[in-house]
Amino acid sequence: ESLIAREQQALEAEMAATLEAGGLPNEQVAEQVRANSEELKARAEKRARNALIIDALADQENVEVGDEEVADRIAAMVTRSGRQREQMAGLYSREENRTALKRSMRREKTLDLLLNRAQSESESVATQAPSGSNPL
Repeated sequence: ESLIAREQQALEAEMAATLEAGGLPNEQVAEQVRANSEELKARAEKRARNALIIDALADQENVEVGDEEVADRIAAMVTRSGRQREQMAGLYSREENRTALKRSMRREKTLDLLLNRAQSESESVATQAPSGSNPL
């Protein structure tokens, strides 16, 4: 199964979960997902390209997300989900959803690391520049 196909399935699952959480009947959820299939495929292709780049950076930077971090994130989402707590808990009781969340959290952590590093380097360059000069 290709990365694009997995990303499209993930987008479809995310859309379906959102619609279900909003109280839409299952047949209407399926209809909406089918109606948005082409848009979801285009988004999946873009997401797959971005994911490959970010995953390579995560590997290079040795970024990891532990099971406890995932459990904490799920607990926070369940708590915030209000009346849909059971549905949210059920969604993340499935291993494939926890795995997808873990991948997403790793990418998020990688982007945060890179952003913090870039900001630190930018601040360092700005403080080293003589007054009145443009550091860029």
